[in-house]
Amino acid sequence: MSIRLIQGDCLDEMDKLIENNQKVNLILTDPPYNIGKDKGWDNRRHEEYIEFMGIFFKKAYEVLEYNGTLIWFHSEIPVIMELMMWIKENLPLFRYNSFIVCDKGDWRAVSWKNPTEKNNLRSWFNTCEYILVYTKGDELYKETDKTGWDRVRLDVNNFQSLRKYSYDLLCYIGGG
Repeated sequence: MSIRLIQGDCLDEMDKLIENNQKVNLILTDPPYNIGKDKGWDNRRHEEYIEFMGIFFKKAYEVLEYNGTLIWFHSEIPVIMELMMWIKENLPLFRYNSFIVCDKGDWRAVSWKNPTEKNNLRSWFNTCEYILVYTKGDELYKETDKTGWDRVRLDVNNFQSLRKYSYDLLCYIGGG
């Protein structure tokens, strides 16, 4: 197995992969959130932003290996919901896997209490980052099995240490 990290503008780098018919196992991206922080790439009309992210999702789907993983960050729940619906409607084999919340601690509260010329935040902001995980289609995936538990539970190679512990415990108390 070879590991290669590609860093750059994701759309440009994915275009290069597509041109060379190359696939990857993982895409990890922290796209612009369209919150107006930068007047250029982070300040689009809402519809343009959804379209921009749609282009990203389509290219990501194209360059991912079968069962490859897409991990993307965002900070706005209403926009995340809209992007998730876009994926579901346009790329049905991109399967939602999990939603992770990354707590940023109290750094924004500190900024609020101690404003400076560089940091004069005067409104409420998220104190967490959201991380979404998607997997490119898998014939074993069932629409009713949102967690993948059935695949894990039914594989006899899983939970060997837990099974051994349970068996040893049963033997110790006289039930094995």
